[in-house]
Amino acid sequence: LMRLGAADVIIDFGCNLTASVLSHKVCVMYTKFCAHASRVESMLETEGWYVTEEKLKEVRSQYYKALWVDVPHLLMPRFPTLNPRLVETSDRVDKYFQHHVLKESSNVKVFEAKGEAEDNTVIIRTTKKTDFTTVKALEHIYREFAFLSQKLAHPHIIKCAELLHGRQGIHMVFENIPGGSLSSKVAAQVGQRFPIPVAM
Repeated sequence: LMRLGAADVIIDFGCNLTASVLSHKVCVMYTKFCAHASRVESMLETEGWYVTEEKLKEVRSQYYKALWVDVPHLLMPRFPTLNPRLVETSDRVDKYFQHHVLKESSNVKVFEAKGEAEDNTVIIRTTKKTDFTTVKALEHIYREFAFLSQKLAHPHIIKCAELLHGRQGIHMVFENIPGGSLSSKVAAQVGQRFPIPVAM
């Protein structure tokens, strides 16, 4: 019913509900929904109300400024300001050069990279800014940065060295600890679990 887009809810089916009765009720609901939608579309066309491309561009600009400038400035003191000169290419972020891709999706890329010093390797997680549409989403990555860079200090938890803010994306730079991830270690164990003394 939800996929029909209908706003009606059948509260009382009655005691004699059958498949044909339910099908009939759903058809009636959908017909009413289509009629309402058609009426609203007709009203909007009659009014001739529309948003110009210039107005839409202005609103997007205001929203971008609120999300990426105003909110971080007021609520996220350690969030870096936009660096328009930050290098962001398919194989490089700032001073880090991509060495090996670990994971990649449409909006997120995790890769091992080398810094200016050849022996300095880091893990970088790049998230496209188009993936952030709400303050809540931005807050999640800020909290992760705050905890992993300052609040948590544990030998088994990797540290976030820095957060880079470019035109295209947000880049979290993590220290690279050899030995693989915890999940890979567990998967290699018999029964996919550590012995209790090791786990403790």
